[in-house]
Amino acid sequence: WRFFDMEHGAFQMDRLNGFLEELAKDRDASGRLRMAPLVRIPTEGDEDFKWAVKQVLDQGVFGVLIPHVDTGEEAANIVKAMRYPRRKESTLQEPRGVRGWGPGRAIQYWGVTQDEYYDKADVWPLNPNGELLAIAMIESGEAVGNIEAILRAPGLSAILVVPGDLSIDLGLGPRGNTPFPEVEEAFQTVGRACRAQTAVVC
Repeated sequence: WRFFDMEHGAFQMDRLNGFLEELAKDRDASGRLRMAPLVRIPTEGDEDFKWAVKQVLDQGVFGVLIPHVDTGEEAANIVKAMRYPRRKESTLQEPRGVRGWGPGRAIQYWGVTQDEYYDKADVWPLNPNGELLAIAMIESGEAVGNIEAILRAPGLSAILVVPGDLSIDLGLGPRGNTPFPEVEEAFQTVGRACRAQTAVVC
């Protein structure tokens, strides 16, 4: 996978498309990308991020990282924003997706038909055949305190604990080369919660 930052970098589609075009040059014999593009968007868990999720997914990215996800409800909203409403006969209706249809560029980028994209553009592992990753970034004491609820969010693919923002949020200031003991303790708390479940990649 390759990571593209639109949180601390500019939210510019032309820059993202240049990144995607570079990755598109490296495909296997079947035409599949060798590296999955993942994007961190600027909007945080307690903000309306549906528009940003839709924008980057419609360009063809395979995963979205949402900064500062602090609650289980915020984590669940990531999955809803990334999913299309499923076909009536699907057994994977919940959580119900709210993503609007308009993935013309993504269809071309993935090298699939419209129907193939619709089927594949779902969140893994909720949908074992889905090819999208919904990733919540754990960056606050509140998120650490709510880690079990975040990990129970239906359909969440993974979490990523970020020591820099966590240090700031805990009132410790910027972290240097040596982690603060409080941050290490927070990592241990998250680690224990992760080992106690099997649904989310930690």
